Amino acid sequence: MTGAPLEAARAVALAHALPALREEGREAAGPALAALAELADPERPDTPTGADLAGLLADAAATIRILVAGSAARAARAAAQQARTAIDALPPGRLDPALAEHAVAAAGAQARLRHLAGALHGPAYRAETARRTAALTTPGGHRSALAELRDGAVLSAARTAALARAAVTALGLHQDELDAATAALAVQLDTPAGGTADGPGTARGAVEDRLRAAARLRVTRAADLADRVRSLVRPDGGGAAAPRPRADAALAAWLRAHTHPALDTEQFETALAAWHGTDPFRLRDLPAPPPFLTGTDPAALPPEYLAPLLRRLDLTRPAPRPEELTPAALARDRGRTTDVPRSPELRRWGRPAGSGAPLLPARTRIPYLVHGIWLGGPLPEESVFRDNYGRAALRYAGELDFVLWTDLSRSLVAEARAGAADSGDRRLAAVRSTVDWARAHGIHLVDLHEVFHAGAPMRLHRPFVLEMAKQLPRGYGAASDHLRVDVVGRFGGAYVDGDMLFTGALTPTETLPDLLDRTARSRPGFTMNPGLGVGNDVIVAPARHPALALWAECARLNYGRSQPELFGGLHAMARPFVNRSRQDQRYLAPHRSGRIHHEVLARLGLDAAQLPTTKHALTDGHEVSWARPIPGGPGAPAPITDGEAPGVLARCLTFLRWQLIARQGDLYLSAVDPVIRRLPDPDAGWLALLTTLAEHLDGLPPVASVTDLRRRDGDGLLERVDLPPEAESLLDRTARPHRWIGAPRSRHGEPVRLLDEWVAPAALRAPVADGPPPDPVAAHAALSEAAVDPLGRVLGLWIRPERAAGTWREDRRFTGIAPGHLRLSLGGAPSLDGIRELGVRAETVARLVCAVGAAGRPLELAVPRGGADRLRGFAGRLAVLLGQPVSFAEQAFEAPQLGQAATALVPPVRYLPVGRPLPGEPLPG
Repeated sequence: MTGAPLEAARAVALAHALPALREEGREAAGPALAALAELADPERPDTPTGADLAGLLADAAATIRILVAGSAARAARAAAQQARTAIDALPPGRLDPALAEHAVAAAGAQARLRHLAGALHGPAYRAETARRTAALTTPGGHRSALAELRDGAVLSAARTAALARAAVTALGLHQDELDAATAALAVQLDTPAGGTADGPGTARGAVEDRLRAAARLRVTRAADLADRVRSLVRPDGGGAAAPRPRADAALAAWLRAHTHPALDTEQFETALAAWHGTDPFRLRDLPAPPPFLTGTDPAALPPEYLAPLLRRLDLTRPAPRPEELTPAALARDRGRTTDVPRSPELRRWGRPAGSGAPLLPARTRIPYLVHGIWLGGPLPEESVFRDNYGRAALRYAGELDFVLWTDLSRSLVAEARAGAADSGDRRLAAVRSTVDWARAHGIHLVDLHEVFHAGAPMRLHRPFVLEMAKQLPRGYGAASDHLRVDVVGRFGGAYVDGDMLFTGALTPTETLPDLLDRTARSRPGFTMNPGLGVGNDVIVAPARHPALALWAECARLNYGRSQPELFGGLHAMARPFVNRSRQDQRYLAPHRSGRIHHEVLARLGLDAAQLPTTKHALTDGHEVSWARPIPGGPGAPAPITDGEAPGVLARCLTFLRWQLIARQGDLYLSAVDPVIRRLPDPDAGWLALLTTLAEHLDGLPPVASVTDLRRRDGDGLLERVDLPPEAESLLDRTARPHRWIGAPRSRHGEPVRLLDEWVAPAALRAPVADGPPPDPVAAHAALSEAAVDPLGRVLGLWIRPERAAGTWREDRRFTGIAPGHLRLSLGGAPSLDGIRELGVRAETVARLVCAVGAAGRPLELAVPRGGADRLRGFAGRLAVLLGQPVSFAEQAFEAPQLGQAATALVPPVRYLPVGRPLPGEPLPG
């Protein structure tokens, strides 16, 4: 290529290269400059040899002659003018004006250096050197020459000559590199670049219009959703009444002796209820007894009537008539039970005489009932639970009654059964599948709220509701921990987790009826799942066993303790959990509900060896569905409908309000983030959630911190809560409250890591109508850099986490970009989780694209190979806002190897902060 592009490209290449070449020249000229510095000191005895002194004087003389004559300046002006002419001949806008000025200056500087260095060669220079050498041989010649060289002007001219000679030598050594860069730049200059002007009617103006429209729509939707949430508030929502005092005075006295001396008193129950918070949405309210149960009290029925009762309550059958549930009707198909007489000594079930422990009945009768629990929706088709319970129910048909306790309502089951199979409603189809499975295997599907109603609530009703408000597998698992205690405590039988295998792990094996009989004959009269430890995945007991009553009270008391208390202090919460053997211990479920049985056994002085083993009839399972939900199970990314959204947010608010108490004013956003992401409009959900939360803080600790960044299980990658700007504006992250959960571990108010989550001081602002628009870019602009080519054109945006500042700056991520496109790279080592870690929103990226003047250009999203599918939603939102297609650039990202950090004279990519003007920034050096 010849002509203007080539000349202009040569000047641009020099503009980038000269600072490095000058530095290289200074280093090469170092010895000469050091010698000249020594000569400037007349006290130093060292003097150069005759030949060196003559050369220095000849250099100085030639340099002075050229400078005085002005030929170096004329050469510089001519070269600069030639470069300017070539640049002016380029199409308008092809080269940034600031870079053009640098290129013109660089062309002149190169010409001046070459002219100076050229004067240090040739016949005239050699003649001057010879003359100076001869003069040194005359008497006093050496002293006279040294005095001349120490003259300031002469010494300065000698320095200039040394630097010019070294710089031109460096130019020669790098000429091939400069020629290659010149050729590449010439091609770029000959190719039009994408870019748009600002203002209305331009690409940037169109993007900004779309962003404003999206913000207005978001605020409108959030306001409507907040109003729908407010409509669920009940003015008298102080919460359900405290549990009723126990009628059995002896049992109550024994429980107080083993728990708290004020248990069941009004003052104590009021204080404990304060830890649960008020209930503005009346989530604790229970329905009245169903009409068919108004005359039947299950707790008063003999054990053999319980199986027929639950058979009639089966949701796979029509609702029973009241007359079907009378004792006379139930007596006609009574269920099997154990029937073991107990001696006076066995009635004490191992408790010492005089301990005050309630006695067991004279006969231990455990109904042949096996209870399972599944909460949070229908039982998934592909689950270990279905396989295990289905096989066991068929095996023991006619011997044992299997019951699945569920939160599916009778009306929902009826709707699912009546709906067409091809209706397209996946939830109704899943409900119908659960009902069909239960009917096919003879399993009784029982709605827990038909049995534990307002007239006969669970003892652990309040903790159950709080756990269900999480709307996540861990919450359902903890709620199941409570429900199993109340179910076995009220009905008796065997509770068995769904992942347990109904076959013996030890030989000789025994049947489940054998296990029930053996437990009834045992000294304690109940068992769990003893082994190396004791698990709560199995509970076998007669109804109203005192150990289960103690279990319920210990569980209730556990909901009057803060989270640091449960974990043993902040120092324990600050340990790393993810990717370690204690990974699951970072969650509250094991501490609030899953380990209560250990406390119960400790208070009773029992250990595993004293409990009847279950290993002859059952084998431990390890699905841990509350921690690792199976596909399609509770917590899987099933969408939430618009009609369900207000109720979902009401439960999220209930949970957040409780956490303000349990976590000392911490706004635990990370805990509800998985639920909010399933809403039809998560942005509107977040804004409505924080807006309505600010209206319901009476009686609660003020917001003093926020948790919105957590390390993910399994791979340990970071996940940040994705708040829309309007919701973010409600958080005052500059607040420095004196007391917040992480304060003891934070010296200067910086965030602290607790349970592999980052907690930072903050406050919650009240919403302000018509306030200044939030700036969603500011936080990310500080972490953003624009990748620019040597011509100052923006090639892409790199948004990185703070931990990756200055790292992973390899050029490969911004090479091979389609002409006129812009590339976006997220994260440190680019990964699919850059968005989750950074909290980057499509709107933020759109604003940053405008900030670097690249609106109107198609976008390429850099992702690892095979990673495009997971980011298609993000890419789709971005395409709508930019009004441009968004494609994927799949790359194999690898850490740069040692020795790959060499910097080219003309780097293919430079990184400039987004916070200041990009193309016009002065070049380094």
